[in-house]
Amino acid sequence: MNSRIIVYSAGAAVLALASAGCDLKLVEPEPVVPVEIKLDFCSNDVPIWFAAQQEGTAPFEVISPDAAGTYTFRATNRTGVAFVHQNGSDYRTEIIFTTSGDLTPLSGIACLEESGSKQVNGNVAGVTGDQLALVGMSFSSVFLTPQQTSFTLTQLADRPLDVIGSRIIVSATAQSANRTIIRRSQEPLNGATLAPLDFDAANEGVNPVVNTATVTGVPAGDEAFLLNNFFSQLETSHMLSFVDQIADGDVPFVSIPAAALADGDYHDLVAVAVTPDVGSRGMERYFTNPGNQTLTLGPQLSLPSVTTESTLPYVRMRTRLAGQLDYSTMVVVDFHQQTQFSATDVSMSVTASYFGGTPFTWDLTVPPFEGLEGWQDSWGLQSGPVDWTVTGYFGRPALVFGAKPNAGEVVQFASRMSSVNALQVYRTARVASRARRFSR
Repeated sequence: MNSRIIVYSAGAAVLALASAGCDLKLVEPEPVVPVEIKLDFCSNDVPIWFAAQQEGTAPFEVISPDAAGTYTFRATNRTGVAFVHQNGSDYRTEIIFTTSGDLTPLSGIACLEESGSKQVNGNVAGVTGDQLALVGMSFSSVFLTPQQTSFTLTQLADRPLDVIGSRIIVSATAQSANRTIIRRSQEPLNGATLAPLDFDAANEGVNPVVNTATVTGVPAGDEAFLLNNFFSQLETSHMLSFVDQIADGDVPFVSIPAAALADGDYHDLVAVAVTPDVGSRGMERYFTNPGNQTLTLGPQLSLPSVTTESTLPYVRMRTRLAGQLDYSTMVVVDFHQQTQFSATDVSMSVTASYFGGTPFTWDLTVPPFEGLEGWQDSWGLQSGPVDWTVTGYFGRPALVFGAKPNAGEVVQFASRMSSVNALQVYRTARVASRARRFSR
């Protein structure tokens, strides 16, 4: 089949400039010299299909990875990227329209493998009463009650990993670490047993620092929560605090003390409020050293219009959303279709920089890929019910794509969903980890 096709892109026939008196102005981006971009994926996350596009309306070109799972292409100030992941009978298509500047922070960064076939065993001590233990390596973790002193961590990557364990104090609406052990750069053999993690031992572990998050913008009646995750230098993700049913005001949380931090460690503090009318809003703040933080939630996202543009050879959806200054740097639209035996997801992300400025109206249509070499129409949405989530962001787009955060960076976001089911999927994903379009 032909590997090149002209597609309907986010930059073509879009942006209904209906608000003539608005201060927002669309600026046509100046042409730039193409920049070579290298996107590396982890071995368990290599797409089964990948294509890239230059200058908005140029043809998409199908690209093959090198032996390390890295895709190399040239990007401009209007670049499209599309790729497909397969997990059994489930397929997820990612479509991104952005600029070389937003992709550069991710270029040439080798992925730290997140999973593999290794497993290790271990034991904990010093957990009593209503306390819990949380132990993890990379993104594999387990909660233990005082009666469950032994554990097994599975699907670990075969590389050095940080082991992190915390003793968790549980109250009616909060979980908070009061003792944390960090073992750096561990590389046990497959099936090995770690040295016991004893939270009462004086020669290992630290007491997390208690901080205060001043939260504002939570409307009465919203279901809101605060979460603080710690990311170690080797990318072990570890929950330190989770506080449910929060309201405006000061909320306590804990952080790793500065003396126990290593270069590359950071905290990820996020507050999210879920509205009764199937929407949410939140703010995410990244910091290194412990300290009090402020999280201000923005207004509700404008209600989007989501319609069907075409149904053959697969369903292509169109999304229109009024521009808002509070969420003016990026919009992501996620479509989810569940059948009895499989799930199909299509996600479309567009940055304001792609347009040279924030549009008055975001007008985004999933492009047609039929005719491109290797593309399968079955990867697209089919006729039938489709759940959708539309999210607007204010913050550095590269963070949403998976770049490392800088200390003090903030991302503000808000979403609207088509159904309670879509809302539940969204909340579960946000609690589990921050969304990433590319592997780190």
